[in-house]
Amino acid sequence: MEKIQKGIERALFYCLGLKKYERLLIITDDILGNLANLFYEVARKHQIDAAVLKIPAVGMDGSEPPAIVADALHHVDVALIITRYSMTHTRAREKATHRGTRIACLPGFTRQMLAGPLMVDYEELKRLSVKMSRYLDSANTAHLLSNDGSCLTMSLEERAGFADFGIYTAAKDFGNLPAGEAFIAPVESSANGKVVIDGSMTRIGLLKSPMTLTFERGLVTKIEGGEEGLLLEAMLREAGRGATNLAELGIGTNPCATVIGDILNDEKALGTVHIALGDNLNFGGTVDCRLHIDGVIKEPTLYLDDFLIMEKGVLMV
Repeated sequence: MEKIQKGIERALFYCLGLKKYERLLIITDDILGNLANLFYEVARKHQIDAAVLKIPAVGMDGSEPPAIVADALHHVDVALIITRYSMTHTRAREKATHRGTRIACLPGFTRQMLAGPLMVDYEELKRLSVKMSRYLDSANTAHLLSNDGSCLTMSLEERAGFADFGIYTAAKDFGNLPAGEAFIAPVESSANGKVVIDGSMTRIGLLKSPMTLTFERGLVTKIEGGEEGLLLEAMLREAGRGATNLAELGIGTNPCATVIGDILNDEKALGTVHIALGDNLNFGGTVDCRLHIDGVIKEPTLYLDDFLIMEKGVLMV
């Protein structure tokens, strides 16, 4: 319990910089409610004005929350969103961030993360994440390869790179915990080729076997991957327009994270690259979709323009 408390205190008071005079809202659901209560109990021990708002665990990643949640986010200083489905890519979260609420999303969070990737050296994590984001920012093209057969090209021209390093202490700050990635929204209609996802995927977890996605002009045109591939196809159909868009290219930068089957953690693992499908409106893209699905590639090779950034999972810079 002592390790859990230390991890929670690190999230509240170091990552979010929570002050005793600030108001904290914890949004949770029926699945992660018990874990969210631990955050609430630690906050109350430190005399923080805190409240928990519980919602049903329904929908999918990127689904808008009930109106009462969107409204509540506008009236607090700090919010933790500890839910099964991610609210990262929602208008409710984006509007609250714009208003000034600083927010950390912890979708699918587990106790194990409190003693693992959450306890990283944040100064080093910031240095590496910002460095990678600058490489993304300055590149015009990306070329993703892997031993399993990935060969995907995309344009990054005039798109901004972002760094998520887990420090959200200023008004309007937002990110995920655990943190550790640099990411960018590739130009829509620019991605062509194949990518083999061999790590994990949102709502699927660890893949039993690699899944191959074929892209033409920025959209998924073919999915190969057995039952898990059929599940991904069903999710994309349910989400509708925009779901097959190549939304994101990301580079994991957290040395304390490993691929365990939870996408929040896995996409941060140093030595991995991830791509995402669907929504990218709130980080420089143009696609507004109610779905955002990430897939992790282990030990990839990545070129930005003609510069080798990562070779078989090892950063070369």
